Amino acid sequence: MTRMSTCMALAVLAHAATLAPAVCAGAPARAAAHAIVAPAAVIPGESLYQLDVTLATADGGTRELADLRGRPVLIAMFYTSCQGVCPLLAFTMQRMEAALTPEERARLQLVMVSFDPERDTPQALSEFARLHQLDRSRWLLARTPAPQVRELAAVLGVRYRETGDGTFSHSAVITLLDAEGRIVERTTTLNTLDPAFLQALRRALARDPRGPSP
Repeated sequence: MTRMSTCMALAVLAHAATLAPAVCAGAPARAAAHAIVAPAAVIPGESLYQLDVTLATADGGTRELADLRGRPVLIAMFYTSCQGVCPLLAFTMQRMEAALTPEERARLQLVMVSFDPERDTPQALSEFARLHQLDRSRWLLARTPAPQVRELAAVLGVRYRETGDGTFSHSAVITLLDAEGRIVERTTTLNTLDPAFLQALRRALARDPRGPSP
């Protein structure tokens, strides 16, 4: 699949709330069989999953960002040695998770991607998950190469810079993606629940085709 450039992704995702999903027709049926082929499910043009981002995960494996497709996602960017905002990001996402019903939680993926791919090894990511009691059945902690960090941060609206002493100055943003990877809502409210964001999260989960509406 051809990936869009970062600039194109930024331009399209800026209008994600007003764009409709893109679909394309599947291959024509063979005349002899008279078969009907369903339309192919393609990634919408405004989807975050158009980005060519490879995630190295806490369990030592690798996944493509587009592998997250199929259920709503809460995503934030962080680094494991952070002593202030990043633990608060994780805590806020946990509070959102705890506010959901068991059925809603089962349909949600929570993702944190590191700014610090050099130091945030699988062991460091795993230790962060352990310290903050993150449920690894729903939480994905990962790193990605520096150029892909920049691409992902730009599209998510996260600003960051390394200060030179192993720390990062960065904005704290939690983003809600729908099952197709389109940006639905963002919040910068930490340590408490953002009511509008939580409502958007519940609506996204209610539209998840894998289960009944809560």
